Amino acid sequence: MKKVLILICLAIIFLSFESTSIVDAITSEQSLISLSSGAFLLEKPAEYSLTFYGFYIMDEDPETGWCSSEGEISNHIFVIELAEETVLHNLKFDSASVNIKGSAAKDILVELSNESPTEGFQEIARISLADQKDNQKFPVSSEPSGRWLRLTILNNYGSSEYTELMDFRAFGEQLTETSLPDISGTYVSDYHSDFHLMQQGTSVKGCYEWDEGILTGNFEGRIVKLIWEDSYGKGPAIMVFSSDGERFFGLWWYEGNEGSQGEIWEGIKQSQDVGSCPY
Repeated sequence: MKKVLILICLAIIFLSFESTSIVDAITSEQSLISLSSGAFLLEKPAEYSLTFYGFYIMDEDPETGWCSSEGEISNHIFVIELAEETVLHNLKFDSASVNIKGSAAKDILVELSNESPTEGFQEIARISLADQKDNQKFPVSSEPSGRWLRLTILNNYGSSEYTELMDFRAFGEQLTETSLPDISGTYVSDYHSDFHLMQQGTSVKGCYEWDEGILTGNFEGRIVKLIWEDSYGKGPAIMVFSSDGERFFGLWWYEGNEGSQGEIWEGIKQSQDVGSCPY
């Protein structure tokens, strides 16, 4: 029941196409490293399968999460680009729903940088999680502002096969309100097809070269809310773009199935030229 409620809440956020500012909508209780806050996963460790993709530690669902590839149990690094320069006050972790005994993440390092995704990181927390427990909340040890967060899972509770973390949330305040560069262009998506987007003001439209796919929607900051339609059906999607507008990550659903986990949609810009689809 709890998972259903969380998914319904996310679906409401994703499907709302009102012009309200994302910054105005974010409260102190919303995780600032979530997709719905505009955070973007820049770097992740290898995972057991797409069902345990690194993004799922950011989806605010304690029943979905990340699992390492077999035999890789320590020093797993995630780098998350926050939507804005941010000060964090508290961190929260979930690990009750791990699949393998002893695989729950144990010792964790959290750092923040306002310089770049690779340099200038300052430690804000070094903590030890309890084994298989949800809602583990910790204050940070220092409060520098930053745009990039680095999470390192140092070890687990004894498994020699896998390490798992189900959810990670971070709470604080955003200090800036920046707009995304024009996202117009042609992207190569993980569906092995070109993805053409045109931004016009707050509107986005385009197509993808797969089953005569078309896209329409609106964006708020780095969050783009779309309706897709092709010969197989239609439905909603939400996408977040990196701050340079060169990459996107998103989830899509079939119409009427918005309560499900959602399918992953990723792309990398290959040209500033929007181009067109052959239909």
